Amino acid sequence: MGPEISTNIASILRAMENVIIPAIDKNQSLAREQAYLTVIYLRMIQEQHDKIFHFRLLEISEYSAILKSLLAKDYSSAAPDAAAAARQALGDASALQTVQLQAYDVFVCTARALREAADALVADLIRARGGDDAIEAEIASLLIGQAGIEALRERSWVAGLGLDPRPEQLQPLADLLRP
Repeated sequence: MGPEISTNIASILRAMENVIIPAIDKNQSLAREQAYLTVIYLRMIQEQHDKIFHFRLLEISEYSAILKSLLAKDYSSAAPDAAAAARQALGDASALQTVQLQAYDVFVCTARALREAADALVADLIRARGGDDAIEAEIASLLIGQAGIEALRERSWVAGLGLDPRPEQLQPLADLLRP
């Protein structure tokens, strides 16, 4: 279970709708209501999760514009400490002002296309140069190394479930997501 949030939420929704809600006693109206509210919120998250960065970038842009407008006025000198803090906040946000995010699906499709291209290239190289131990050893080293990195990253991704048999091997996910 990796970062395919929509797929993971779909699994949770199926469990809620097909197993959990039907198992709740009909006389437990509050429990049933809460279960249905959970389903509604999960559907909303499933629909919106891929837009969270766009949402925040728009908010950063809008509030930056407000601060710039206020700081450009003469009366901002009446609140020098707040104006300094506002300038600092604008400076901190400046790098994010130039971020141009693609739609989430573009990232998913690009990652998939790169994996598929690597698979095809490896297969063709092995067919074309099969028997060349040096090339096969280099390919194996690259692929095994990447598989180890991916396995650790995916295990760390779902570490919060508490199901990993060797959690002491895991690193913080934020550390693993740095290029």
